[in-house]
Amino acid sequence: MWHERKWSLLGGALKHLHEKIIGEWKSLIDNPNTDEQDCLRFVRDHGALFFQRGAETPISISELSLGSEYNIDFVTVTEGFSGGTSYKLIELESPNSSLYKNDGKTSARLSGAIDQILEWRRWI
Repeated sequence: MWHERKWSLLGGALKHLHEKIIGEWKSLIDNPNTDEQDCLRFVRDHGALFFQRGAETPISISELSLGSEYNIDFVTVTEGFSGGTSYKLIELESPNSSLYKNDGKTSARLSGAIDQILEWRRWI
C-alpha cells in the first residue's frame, strides 16, 4: 500500500519530531548490538531523512529484488526531467562492521559489499 508522508513538515511545524528521529538514529548506530536489519528498518521507516535533497524527495523502494539472484536494500528513483531518470542502488551494512583491518586493508565485509554492487551492475 502506498503511504504519502509529508516529510517537508519536519523542517517546520514538526521540527521536534525531526530532532527525536535523529536522536533515535544516533542511539541505534551507537548501539554495539545493532545489525544491518535494524538499520534497514529504520531507514525504510524514515526515508526522507536519508534520501531527501532540498525540496525534492525521490521515491525510495526498500528490499527490491533483481531477478531471483540479488536483493537490494534500497533503490531511489529521481526524475531528472531533461536529464533523465536517476536510479541509485544502495547496500546497507551494520554500523558495527569495520571498513578496514588493522593493517589498513579492506575488511571482508566491505569487500563483500563492493563485490555485491559490482554484481548488480553486471546484472543490470
